[in-house]
Amino acid sequence: MSLVLLFIALSGAVTPEELEQADKLVREGAAFGQQGDFRQAILYFKSAEELAPRATHDCNIGLAYARWERYPEALYYLQRCQVRAGEDLPAWVDERVATTLTLLRHGKYADVDLAIGPMPKAEIVFDVLTSGEVFSAPIKIWLPLGKVVVTIRAS
Repeated sequence: MSLVLLFIALSGAVTPEELEQADKLVREGAAFGQQGDFRQAILYFKSAEELAPRATHDCNIGLAYARWERYPEALYYLQRCQVRAGEDLPAWVDERVATTLTLLRHGKYADVDLAIGPMPKAEIVFDVLTSGEVFSAPIKIWLPLGKVVVTIRAS
């Protein structure tokens, strides 16, 4: 399956120039994904998200992680896309979520809910997930079975 360019309504005020640049980054990220360079594709999709926040970026990030077989991250971003989208998503999103959940449930993973209080802006890093990926609490995520080092940063 190829990476899909998915455009959903913007959330928040974004200039036309920022939107154009974000769309360019998405196209470039999709090209990296087509070449199998999923790490680079994800970096481009995340850069697009910084410029013009949209649920579509989470969908593209999730799909890239799924194709990279990084299933915990894939599910996290695909579900985040579902929550953020203010409209119906293409059928492939629900299908990819279901497929990813099946892979996680039948693999060597456990789902973990993590809430941190009273620090609502805590950043969380799991050593077993993609290097440098930062999550925020509360979070529900699947982690590989075994020892996991969790780093929590808060101001």
